[in-house]
Amino acid sequence: MYAVEFEAHIENGIVHVPAEYRSLQSIDAKVIILAKEPIDTKPFTPKDFFGSASVSKDEIDRYLESSKSDWE
Repeated sequence: MYAVEFEAHIENGIVHVPAEYRSLQSIDAKVIILAKEPIDTKPFTPKDFFGSASVSKDEIDRYLESSKSDWE
C-alpha cells in the first residue's frame, strides 16, 4: 500500500480527484477524510445514523462489533 495526499472538494458525496492522480483507475483504496471545518455539531445518535428508530442500541452495537473486522 502507498499513500498520496491532496486537497479536494467533496460535492454530493463525490471526492474530486486532482488530474495528476486520475491514473488511479479501477483500484481499491482506503480513504480518510480530514475535513477543514466541522460540518455538523449535533451529537451522534446511532438510530439516526442507521436510519431506523425501531432498532435498539444493543442491536446496533452487536452489528458494529460483528462487522468491525470488515473495516480493517
